Amino acid sequence: MSHPMITAILPVWTGAEYIEETIESIKAQTFADWEMLILGEPDGSEILKDISLRFAAEDNRIRWIENEAHLGLAATLNKGIELARGKYIARVDVDDPCYPHRFEKQIAYFTRCSEVDILGAQSRNVYPIVCKITEYPTTPEEIRAEMLFRCCICHSSLMFSRELFANKLAYPTDMPQEDYALWLSLLDKVTFANLDEPLLDRYVERITNISHGKENEIACSANKLSAFSLEKYFGLDTRKYSENRFFNIYVHPLECVGANELGAYISNSVHMFFDMEAANGQYKVFNNAALSKTLKKYYNRILNDCFIGNISIPYNLPLLPEKTDRRFADDIITAFKAGNFRFDETFGTDELMSAVRDRIGIYINYLKSIFDGRPRVVIFGAGYFYRKFIEERMKPDNLFEIVSFCDNDMSKIGTFIQGKPVVASDSLRQLEYDYILIATREYYKEIHAQLADIGVSREKIMPLDVFRLSDAY
Repeated sequence: MSHPMITAILPVWTGAEYIEETIESIKAQTFADWEMLILGEPDGSEILKDISLRFAAEDNRIRWIENEAHLGLAATLNKGIELARGKYIARVDVDDPCYPHRFEKQIAYFTRCSEVDILGAQSRNVYPIVCKITEYPTTPEEIRAEMLFRCCICHSSLMFSRELFANKLAYPTDMPQEDYALWLSLLDKVTFANLDEPLLDRYVERITNISHGKENEIACSANKLSAFSLEKYFGLDTRKYSENRFFNIYVHPLECVGANELGAYISNSVHMFFDMEAANGQYKVFNNAALSKTLKKYYNRILNDCFIGNISIPYNLPLLPEKTDRRFADDIITAFKAGNFRFDETFGTDELMSAVRDRIGIYINYLKSIFDGRPRVVIFGAGYFYRKFIEERMKPDNLFEIVSFCDNDMSKIGTFIQGKPVVASDSLRQLEYDYILIATREYYKEIHAQLADIGVSREKIMPLDVFRLSDAY
């Protein structure tokens, strides 16, 4: 029997309600030279197993393989790669259906660019109401640099040569982010690329999503991976940076509570970025221009995460031009000097800390001038962001009085949170409130525009984040 060009590996445990759509999306591929291994756990869903066996009986390219004991995701992936017969491995998730031309486009890319080892694609992230296309970097140099901050390749879009795993390479089985841990260990050994178009849909809030309920575990793992990367690729000791836990994007910035912590977060990040850029001249793992561009991108992201929305204005902390070829250090020095900060050529960390704290002081005074007393608020967003805020603030009632919740997810309308009703946006006109606090970062701009369109005064729209600085009140 001739070997197929592609082996699609689909590890499963739950997700019986989604697997038919995913298998059908593989059967619909315009590139037909593939086999599919569905690897199930012995304690998994029986319905899922029955569906998989039915598809296997109908199409001899599909095989159901059941583990003898529960292996977990990483070990199951390693087993699937060992059993694969295809020249290329295509990663598939149970709830992420592929577009019909996925295999065709990825094989065509490998044919053109044989130097690439691991190829991903953009995905369309599907939420209950809105959809967003990912913006992953596409060039090997920028992917390598951005991997230091996040896993910037969608795992369920991956395709790579089976030979890549022939030399005792395997997914680590002791990490909740098995793919990210593996890619970080290979940054100086393999070449990554991403196609610039989406080739699958990711249903982010489906219960099969592995990250649900594991945020703290992922954050701890991210810290270890970040420390490993800084030491391996830059020779840096992470103990030097007192707030290095904020380095990785998976560590939620809501952990910054209070002006002092926020100032430490920003100044330590800048200090670390300086050291990374300087050390790269010696270690030479990363393209200098790509690294500098990525450092500027994530410095800007830090500021946007901390000071989301128009309330960032009082800070006067400078954003950086990401597309220039200048070094991060050169651009931030220029930006700080232009902003009339007390500053000299040495750019000491203590001096930066002082400048940041001065600006945070301005921000706190600005907040106090806006909020007088205990405002009545509507919380827009009843998901993870608000739950995390409640966990960390403990007594939000001391900060504001909740009139109602609002959400775009129609399944939540009419339910209650903390005894307060969840209403649709068109019901806001009937409520009396001082501010609407948007409890999301990812869709802040879209929700802000939505509220403005229905006549809510822009002065009444604020991010929930404004109450994160506990020592402001």
